Amino acid sequence: MAETVIPFLLPLTTSIDLNTRHGAVFAVAEIIHSLYEHSQANSIKLVDLIGSSVVETIKGLTRKMDSSMMFRGVSGELMRPAACFLIRKCSISKLPFHDDAEFINHWRNILEDNIQCLQIYNPDIQKAAVSALKPFISEYLKIEGVGKTGVADELVDRYISLMTGVSQFAKEGFAMALGSLPGFIVKGHFKQILFALIATTTLTGKASEDGKYAESRAQALASIASLCETMGVDVSGDPMNCVCADNINSIYDCFFEAMKDYTTDNRGDIAAFVREHCMYSLEKVTCLILRSNPEMFTKETCERLMCCLVQQSCEKIDRIRNVAGEIILRLVYSDDPSIPYIPNHQEIMQIFPRSDIVGLNWAAPSDIFPKVTELLKLDIYRYSVILGLTVSVGGLTESLVKHSSQSLTGYLNRLQDGVELSAFANTLLDVFKNFHKVDRVTVSMLKMINILVTYGCFNNMEEKENTFPLELLGLCKKEISKTRDIQKILCSIDVFCGLLSFRVEVKQKAFSQLLMFLGHRYPMIRKSAANKLYETLLMFDDLTPEENQEEILTILGDTMWDDTDMDKIREVRNKLSDLVGVARPKFVGGVKKASASSSTSKGDDMDNYKDLLGRVGY
Repeated sequence: MAETVIPFLLPLTTSIDLNTRHGAVFAVAEIIHSLYEHSQANSIKLVDLIGSSVVETIKGLTRKMDSSMMFRGVSGELMRPAACFLIRKCSISKLPFHDDAEFINHWRNILEDNIQCLQIYNPDIQKAAVSALKPFISEYLKIEGVGKTGVADELVDRYISLMTGVSQFAKEGFAMALGSLPGFIVKGHFKQILFALIATTTLTGKASEDGKYAESRAQALASIASLCETMGVDVSGDPMNCVCADNINSIYDCFFEAMKDYTTDNRGDIAAFVREHCMYSLEKVTCLILRSNPEMFTKETCERLMCCLVQQSCEKIDRIRNVAGEIILRLVYSDDPSIPYIPNHQEIMQIFPRSDIVGLNWAAPSDIFPKVTELLKLDIYRYSVILGLTVSVGGLTESLVKHSSQSLTGYLNRLQDGVELSAFANTLLDVFKNFHKVDRVTVSMLKMINILVTYGCFNNMEEKENTFPLELLGLCKKEISKTRDIQKILCSIDVFCGLLSFRVEVKQKAFSQLLMFLGHRYPMIRKSAANKLYETLLMFDDLTPEENQEEILTILGDTMWDDTDMDKIREVRNKLSDLVGVARPKFVGGVKKASASSSTSKGDDMDNYKDLLGRVGY
């Protein structure tokens, strides 16, 4: 190989044919590494085995590629990762380039350029560069166990500066790079790097930026776990050098905050990548701590960890459910290390037996939801399960909604104990309150409540002393107050119609809200409310005075609710209020005095149908 194959391959590394030179570079790198392992096993110097002329030729390869512009355009897509692979294998093979500072800087520039992705963005190129960075730094920027003078400070400051810049790809690449740094570079800089990565994971509150930088947040979370593994854990250690009592809470708080990241952009729930990396990082750091300093792992941390994982195991994205579920089972049945403080450990083992580690498909809604709904009987997990189920039951995918709603309604209808049903209802209200005006949750929540009411899950809660129906109605009204979200209003109409079957006080307030919808400025809302109310009154014939039933149904069915004459519509609506037996809704705002008549009520652009169509995306 050394005498025949390498001399044959080296000229091909700069061949005019792209595929030939790409394959030749990879082949040379692999052969050099194999010969290095052979030389180590036989106590031979690699240079003596391959010859100094080959070493010099390899040394000049990347310079020749660069000067021949092989790193540009389509060629660069293949040759950049090939060059990074060559650097990695040469570094591992300890080729004797240590004294040539100019050449070492040349290789470093190649790696940093590919990490930064200024010319070509390709995640595979970034990963190839980052995988070469650690062996390169360990071999060529190290002297007798420590870094070369000033190298660590300069390297860390430069990488943090590039990571905190505005370039999306640089943030992502250098977040990965910081996590791959060897221990002798990180030593003395652990706190600086850790808090720079934590800052990168923090949301700015600006949707455009948060969506743009989702990948960098995900990589920063993975790098925090890698950094912890590199430097280890020491409860009384120096926070500048390792994970210790002074920084462990900051690390876990960062992870738990990242689990709340639900940023969306035109690609959808882009923060799913963030939560996925976060779950893997939580598992790594937790196992690392328990193997070395288990006293640093508290009961509160374990509870928060399990609740976060349980919530993700109930949500709508198959891949996220699968990751969360597999981690839950690995932690529950882990022997090395054994995980202490898992809440309701035995009950979880009964719901998910050991055979589920390999036999349960967490990505399949039909398999998983009948099991996760059983966690509702465990007090500590109930809030997390309801929050996760909300976005699944109120989701869009047919199979997801079908299996999650069937499992939830089946569980609630099987409850014989009113205390458990009350506990579920109260927790449901808590979730609704805590996510007030958070459309990601509340729109799905309204859909889920409609399903639960339709299936009679709350029929046992109609007693006068039970405040659940009134609280639920109040939260629904508060949620749609001043909203311009048409979908949310349409979902609330279904809920208010469902609440008509409850006791008189609730029914009267639900009727009042529905009658207000009949006079809404948007024809779509008026028509939808009339249709849904008509269907409900046909189904339940005891909701209105018996002598007025036929007239009410006739008015609802015959009125053109999409008519543009609002005075006429409100007249009909007020007549319905009298027939139903509730107070007429009061018209507030929308009409200007005096001059308003001359402008023929064109004042507010929200009063026209064209604006509605624009808001719903037509």
